[in-house]
Amino acid sequence: MRGVRPRRQQGYVLIVVLGALVLIALVAARFAQRIDELRAQTSSLQAQAQQRLATGNALAAALYLVATQTLGPGGVGPPIGEPLLVADNRLYQLPDGGEVRLQDDRGLLPLNAVGRAQWRQILASLGVGTAEVDGWIDVLQDYQDTDSLKRLSGAEAPDYAALGLPPPRNDWLISVREVNRLPLWRDRPTIVEAIERIGSTSRFLVYNPNTAPIELLAMLLPTATPQQLELFDTLRRRAPFQSRSGWRDT
Repeated sequence: MRGVRPRRQQGYVLIVVLGALVLIALVAARFAQRIDELRAQTSSLQAQAQQRLATGNALAAALYLVATQTLGPGGVGPPIGEPLLVADNRLYQLPDGGEVRLQDDRGLLPLNAVGRAQWRQILASLGVGTAEVDGWIDVLQDYQDTDSLKRLSGAEAPDYAALGLPPPRNDWLISVREVNRLPLWRDRPTIVEAIERIGSTSRFLVYNPNTAPIELLAMLLPTATPQQLELFDTLRRRAPFQSRSGWRDT
């Protein structure tokens, strides 16, 4: 009996040692994993810092050009010939990796100024059916006007409440993304995205053909062929058109 106790004690000590080794291994593994996570986070923060620096440099470069160069009909730079920075939303790659896009509001669709006739043309070109077009326009105009009177196919606060939506602004749009809040409109996200790309919140119905997206020009000039639009784009890229009269709704 006396010879058995040391063996039991040795077995107990062995179990304790093995348990301690397992615990140490788990702690070491967790510590190594934490180090890898911190290293990854550090790399991510460095990449983010570099991206923010490139963004800041791109913004500073664009602001410098805008502040020191002449504003021409097609962008920033000499009025004759191609501008240094064309304001038609084209992408410019800077040497340090930054990117710049400049878009002239006059080249976009002024959502707060477009008339019913032109809305019919634009919405139809985007695929809104003839029977639906007037409803879309009524909803938009009810959202923009300052009263609570509902147009024939429009929508006012009770209609928004029934759909669980915030009430209409009853004022000018302050963001092109607001069209995504409108009944009917919000059910056709592809059309809404197209309008967001070509739209602005301007209240002046003047278009600058030098900076208008080809997509918008095709809507405004439905009789123009793709070849004509391509030629127009080529000519304006070589030298912006100099007319200051603009295009107005008729």
